[in-house]
Amino acid sequence: MIKLEQYRDTWLSEKMDEVIGFYPREFYPLDNFSSFKVEWNGYLYASLEEAYQAASFMGSDEELVEKVKKSHSADEAQRIAYANRDKQRTDWNEVKLEIMEELLRLKVEQNPYVKKKLLQTENYLIFLICGVIPWNWFTNVISQGTTCITNNANLIKKVYFPREVLPISTVTAGLINFLISCIIIVIFVLLGGC
Repeated sequence: MIKLEQYRDTWLSEKMDEVIGFYPREFYPLDNFSSFKVEWNGYLYASLEEAYQAASFMGSDEELVEKVKKSHSADEAQRIAYANRDKQRTDWNEVKLEIMEELLRLKVEQNPYVKKKLLQTENYLIFLICGVIPWNWFTNVISQGTTCITNNANLIKKVYFPREVLPISTVTAGLINFLISCIIIVIFVLLGGC
């Protein structure tokens, strides 16, 4: 079992045998809810979470964007967004990963303390590689898999075949690239001494 003294929610140890806690206090700047301001699209948000939730309504409901901007905390911004999911922009599922990536990059660039804490993470490079390679595979498969049928509409109209073949082939091709990339992960882990 994980020793929970370093986590914010120590009461979880009473409820569960294994806990994935929040960031330890030392690395709280890496949390999306931490109060490190992010300037994005000409507005200074109090936290990354508030910017992310506001982005989900941009172009679809500007009143909710303003409501999220005026929220008093990241938690309140998230609650507003969850309560109004039906009003999110129509392309949200396609763009949310890119927006989150951009916001995370901005948070690190605009807040030197966050960058310092990120670089202090033990085995940072290994964690980075272990996160970026699967993330790239996932985002590529999702973006290509969702459009593969519409992109091949002419082929589908001319020849009869199971339409499931297109997304399966897209995922399989991406998986092969991912498995090759895993060699890089293994090399970094071995060289890093983990």
